Amino acid sequence: MTAEGSSDKKGAVVEFARPDLFSVKNTAISNLRFSEEEPDGYKSSEIELSQRVERDFNEHYQGSAGITLERADVDDEGTRNIFTLLSLPLVLRRDTSNDLLNPTRGGRTTLAVSPYVEWFGAAPSFTVAQLYDATYLPLDSEGRYTIAIWGRGATLLGESTDDVPANKRLYSGGPGSVRAFALNRVGPLDATGDPIGGRSSTEAGIEARIRVYGDFAVVPFIEGGGVYDATFPRFGKDIQWGGGLGLRYHTVIGPVRLDLAFPFNRRQGDDAFQLLISLGQAF
Repeated sequence: MTAEGSSDKKGAVVEFARPDLFSVKNTAISNLRFSEEEPDGYKSSEIELSQRVERDFNEHYQGSAGITLERADVDDEGTRNIFTLLSLPLVLRRDTSNDLLNPTRGGRTTLAVSPYVEWFGAAPSFTVAQLYDATYLPLDSEGRYTIAIWGRGATLLGESTDDVPANKRLYSGGPGSVRAFALNRVGPLDATGDPIGGRSSTEAGIEARIRVYGDFAVVPFIEGGGVYDATFPRFGKDIQWGGGLGLRYHTVIGPVRLDLAFPFNRRQGDDAFQLLISLGQAF
């Protein structure tokens, strides 16, 4: 059992924003991040310095481009490596949803591509591409009944799984993913039951958001996901499924969320259920 926001990750972020860079549509953002995380499978300590520019193309489309320098000390099941990676993240977003924390109509799409190279010229060198989409379908004019659907696909190009730092591999499971499984526990596991990660992943889910009385709502949901060693996902293969029931209490700043999720094809070492508490809808 886990509570959302209580993962084995801690750190600090310092961020500065400069609006109206050469145009009222541009914002420059400088970021310094320190973090330590210890999920199942690896430990890492990271320091990251990044600079990006975000541009609002119109009401619904936004893009960003930047440069990031990251130094990470990664312990992958007893094997310790230090990586200094330079990346050039590119992101394009479309957002037609009607609310940040409680959308009842519209949708959100994000395409992100991040090439990584080792700063000192040695391996690894790879590129991560991810596509995410969420759609909100109202069943009434007041937004009391909504069907919400989401999906995500990702691929990692350029290196084998073993040559990619453990903290940069693709994982699935946990808050913001397949909620019935603990953080990163969807996909292949090693001999000790820890997640290995992979070079491709697929995830999808659907839920019904139903206001039952006043500001209270119930949310039944079902989700599935898979992580693969291959560069491209094996669609429909080795999917871990889960589902459950959520409760929502709608406030002026967004819904307070409690989700209870159960794995349908539980493996040895998987928890019997996950309990997640947060603010805002799951997606």
